[in-house]
Amino acid sequence: EEDKHLRNNVLAEKVIRELAAAGLDGLETKHQEVVADGATELVMSLADELGLITTGGSDYHAESDYGNGLGVYGTSEEELAALMKRIEEKSAAAKK
Repeated sequence: EEDKHLRNNVLAEKVIRELAAAGLDGLETKHQEVVADGATELVMSLADELGLITTGGSDYHAESDYGNGLGVYGTSEEELAALMKRIEEKSAAAKK
């Protein structure tokens, strides 16, 4: 039987690599679906390898949505600082 998780991880990795080559700056690595699929290590190592900033995201839309509360999979202060620095760098480069 085909392993759907493995197939999805291979496809996701291919797409992430393509997006990173096209200028992607960050990757949501802490999310309920990533954690549930056991793919946290994969996406964290891929983000590190590709120099992507990692972020969290609860995908919160309502109290009952997916059974997770607001901010469960948040972005750390360090991740936010890295993201803001990247934005500033790109903004400065665009003005040149």
